Parts: sequence; structure tokens; C-alpha cells
Amino acid sequence: MEKPRQRLRQAGVIKTSRKDKQYEEENISNDYDKYTCDAEVFVDGIKGYDSGYTTEYKNPSKVTASDFWSKNHTIKYWSSHGYNTGVVSGASNNVEIDIFSQPFSWAGGELEFVFLAACNQLDGSNKNPRSRYANAMIGNKAVRVICGYHEGAPASIDAQVADQFIKYAKTGESVKSSWILANKHFSDQGYSTNVYCVLTHSGNVQYSRFPGFPGSTYTRPGSSSTKILRFSSANPNGTEQAYGLRESAELANIEIPTYVLRATPIQLNVTDNMNMTVLRDENNLMMVGAEIGDQQLNITEAEAAERCKEQLNNAITNYSEINMDTAMESVTPIVMAEVNLDGGNEKEVTVAYDISFKNTYDGLEIMGDYMTGIIDDSSTVYLAGNWNEMEKVDMMQRSAVVDYNTAYNQVIQNVASFADVTRSSDSDVVSNTKLAFVLNESTGYYEPTWVFSMEDASVYGVNCISGEMEIMN
Repeated sequence: MEKPRQRLRQAGVIKTSRKDKQYEEENISNDYDKYTCDAEVFVDGIKGYDSGYTTEYKNPSKVTASDFWSKNHTIKYWSSHGYNTGVVSGASNNVEIDIFSQPFSWAGGELEFVFLAACNQLDGSNKNPRSRYANAMIGNKAVRVICGYHEGAPASIDAQVADQFIKYAKTGESVKSSWILANKHFSDQGYSTNVYCVLTHSGNVQYSRFPGFPGSTYTRPGSSSTKILRFSSANPNGTEQAYGLRESAELANIEIPTYVLRATPIQLNVTDNMNMTVLRDENNLMMVGAEIGDQQLNITEAEAAERCKEQLNNAITNYSEINMDTAMESVTPIVMAEVNLDGGNEKEVTVAYDISFKNTYDGLEIMGDYMTGIIDDSSTVYLAGNWNEMEKVDMMQRSAVVDYNTAYNQVIQNVASFADVTRSSDSDVVSNTKLAFVLNESTGYYEPTWVFSMEDASVYGVNCISGEMEIMN
């Protein structure tokens, strides 16, 4: 397990063009040696699909605030630190923008799609930057879609999210749906990416695709289109019980396994009669179906969960090999609301259910082992799965395992060393904690691990056997 490093960012700009249209990618990239820049993955994915695209990479030190305000290109991808005060900032070139500091509109130019890979930019609290961005979408030659996060954006896997987005976009899914599915893909694997948010105009334009990608693009909105919808997850942490700081005594008394798990992957085989696009990524199976719509649901959560099981059974020929008897079930509403352009309350309606069944062993979740789906009243939007059969392997004496208090103190000491973390007390840092089996890529085993979800949406894992810590998101 890799030891964590501080999540710094550098400024940079990437531009791409295709035929007569221009594409711009503004990036403030991760300062991790091992991670590929998410902006580079994003733009290379577009170019890789259509060789007519060309790219221009701008030196990170040359990024300016004008790159953020610019609306001269069709796609903008901006990756940086972000705050719900409406500020985005980077660690290089002292780039800092406050969207409330001046009159701000992205309409009226070439800009049609915006990606804000930055924390809290589509949050509705504090200064409510979400409302500000929604207003910036409106006008003649309007922005079609803004994709981002209402809480913390991923750091260590932001490039993987960008790559997954491109995979879904290439199937003909809309920009809106591809962003939701890409973040769900990693949420299913245990990352805290279920805090996505998408802003679109109402009507068919919400299903717009990139020019050159499969599917309809629809007419670009004009100044008469003033109804902006947002799509997000109603409960970012799902509905399963999470251990928080209030249960620290309970956590300290949990019996930590002295064994690890050896995994045997189950190759999930798909039936021929499913009208869905099938994608595979190692042992992960993904089936893309209908679009996420904007109609309020009539089915209940329980009905959606049962229908999801039925659809998984219908879609996977060897579904009987999966032991769902001890799976941990959660149902999370995907909600839509009209953005209040004045910054007031917004009424959410459920437009789909995100259903997840997590594999467990002796009552502990196995991170990354799941069967899942998105269901609405009349269709199956998405099905996916990754499942292993587990075998217990004894490893050590109980006195050698890392307990909760040791792991917690290790995480707190590490976070305290980060210059960009501000808090009033330790309780402001950790939002919840659980004990789970997590794959140790060095040993190949799933090992008992304390998993700490932080208030900034980062996730830390402390291995109960080795004591090593890693940033999991």
C-alpha cells in the first residue's frame, strides 16, 4: 500500500480542436509522480476517438485567470482546488478565481460543455456557487451542460474518472449520463465519487453528446431557455450503516480478523438478448442501457431493488454462482431539481434508483466486490458487477493487528501535516469509519483495513496487518 502524499496541484492548459470547432481544456493537475494528469487523459480520449482532433499543451506556469473565464472554445475542463465560496485555486502560478468577484457569463461564445474537476463548485450551501454557475449557462448561445461535484472531487483517481467518462461517452451515452456513470463506477469500488452533480437545460438538450461522438446532439439552447436542472445523488454515502466518531468505543472493540482472503474471480457472462452496450475492464462488467431521465418515479426503493436483482439474473448467464445471501444492500435515489437561480431552496424529485449489493465476509464489506444497477419506472439504465469467491488464509496472532485507535491517530497525524487542511478539531476531519477487506496489490490478498472517510471527501486506508496507510481517493 502506498504511503500518502499531500494532494497539491499545478496549473496548466490543454487545448484541442476538431475540424471547425475548438475544444479547450483548462487544467490544474495533480502533483503526484505516479498519476497521469486527468486533463491529458480527457483530451487524449477525445482525440483517440476521432483522429480529426488535435491538441496543444500549454505550460502550467502560463495559466491565467482569463483561461477560466474564456468562452472561446466548445469544451472546457478545469481541474483544481475548489471551495463553496466560489473560489477555485491552484498551487502553481498563484491562479485563483472567485466567481462572485465580477459579472460572469459563459453564454454567447463557443462554450457548450464545462467540466469542473474541483471540490464544491456545484454545492448549494455557503455562497451557493451552483446557482452562480447555473446563471452563467443562460443566454444566447448557451452552455449545454456543466459537470462537477457538490462536495469533494476525487484527487488520486481523477484521471481514471476522466478515462471512464470517455468510455461511456463512446457508447452513445449523453455527457450528463456518462459523467454520472463514470463517478458511480468508482463509487461502487469504494471511492467517494458519489458526490457528482450535473447541471443541464431542461428538454432534450440534457441528452447532448460531444460533436463527433455517437448519438444526437440536439439544438443548442438560446436565450429563451432559462430552466436549469441539476442531477445528483440524494445521499452520497448510500443507506448502509456507517461507523462515525460517536461510535469510537464500538470501533475500538471490534474483533479484527487475523486472516486475509484469497480471491478467485467469477467471470460474469452476458446473455445475448440484452439490449445494452457491454463494456469490460479487467473483471468489471458494465452494461449501458437507457438514459437517466427527468421523470419522477412511481416505484418504491424495495421494488427497484427487486427489479435490479431480476435484471442482473436475466443479463448474467452464471448469476447463480454469485452468493447474494450475505450481500450488503443499499438503495440511493438519484434526484433532479430545478436550480433556484436566486439561490433559494430547491425541490428534489427522484428520477432513478442507484442499487448496490456489496459482497461481504464474516459481516465485513469486501471493497470493490459488487453487483449494481440503476433502475427507473420503465427501464434499466445500467447494470454492472465485479465478484470474487473468497477463501480464508490465516496470517497472524491477534496481538499483532493494528487496532482502531492506532489507525485513527495515524490518519489524524498525517492530515494535520497538510498545509491546506483547516479545521477546528479532529472531529471536523473524519466523517465516518469502517473495517473492511481491501485488496493489497503488493500481496494479492484482501486484507482487513480501517477505512476512514474524511470531510473533504478523501478516503484513507490503514492496513490492520502491515500498519501502512494509503490515500484511497
